[in-house]
Amino acid sequence: MILLGRTACIDNKFCFVILLYMKQKKIKKKVYQFPVIIEQDENGVFIGRVPSLRSCYTYARTLPELYDRLQEVVALCLEVEKEYFHDIPEQNKFLGVQQLEFSA
Repeated sequence: MILLGRTACIDNKFCFVILLYMKQKKIKKKVYQFPVIIEQDENGVFIGRVPSLRSCYTYARTLPELYDRLQEVVALCLEVEKEYFHDIPEQNKFLGVQQLEFSA
């Protein structure tokens, strides 16, 4: 038996569902929009970077997998920003991308 506030649960699976529901009701997640730079390296691996967040990048073999990993890494980076820097960076507006050539 598990005590859940003033309620006691006997079935563990049912309690888990109740706990998740209660947690979701209490936590309202804020929606953020950050520009993301996606590149593909010489091996075909996709690399996603979020310049607005410190050290926020990940990689994957497919774009759908990259999108999932970006969700995870942005959530982690936002936690770090809040906990250690007590700030959320500005959500910059995306203007565009250009491929430029440089000689050195």
